[in-house]
Amino acid sequence: MATTTPILSSTPILKDKIAIVTGAGRGIGKAIALYFAQAGAKVVVNDLGGDTDGSGHSLIADEVVAEIKQAGGEAVANYDSVATIEGGVGLFQTAIDHFGALDILVNNAGILRDRTIFKMSESDWDAVLDVHLKGHFCCCQPFARYIRETQRKNCRIINFSSAQSAPGRPCNYRQPGVGALPPGPLRRSIATAATGHVENVGSGNCRPPRRSALDTEPARRGEKSLAADSRCGAG
Repeated sequence: MATTTPILSSTPILKDKIAIVTGAGRGIGKAIALYFAQAGAKVVVNDLGGDTDGSGHSLIADEVVAEIKQAGGEAVANYDSVATIEGGVGLFQTAIDHFGALDILVNNAGILRDRTIFKMSESDWDAVLDVHLKGHFCCCQPFARYIRETQRKNCRIINFSSAQSAPGRPCNYRQPGVGALPPGPLRRSIATAATGHVENVGSGNCRPPRRSALDTEPARRGEKSLAADSRCGAG
């Protein structure tokens, strides 16, 4: 386990806020969860604990929760899949059951099927879109309904997209599913629709750095190859 950073002792900016962070077992999601806890939030750490391709399960969410608690924060683990309505509802309910409310949703979860278009199966393609795109909807819907029904103020929805889908960026031929994802408009429409009927509720979209927990060596080799010969057009 990584060295624990003590929770901030001064008045934290997220004191008494409750946050869900998906894909928070490692990488960017874990960093967000740890920072939120440092800033005073109570955090639902969501992660299936699978490999980067979404297969398998482990208890990495528990490890992040333990790290937060060891530093003096509050957190609970959740293992629901963001790719289903049932999973999104279960994740939301975890926040309600353990902390009694919800203020922040960070849609960060992602998987990677590192295959060329020649080898990618339909199930591979569907799995990537289910997590990266449908997952935003599945998690936003129960939270949006909750905001409208309770008129809870100052809530936030933060959607992450992949750098692979950035406009003008050479696409990685080993990641056609991720590269096909819309980087902004559709995610913005989901978040805006979720918050549009309530005052003082905001939404935002983030594109992470090019390196994340989903990086694989074959993918990096693919990027270098494409940068060299420019055979793949801009996204």
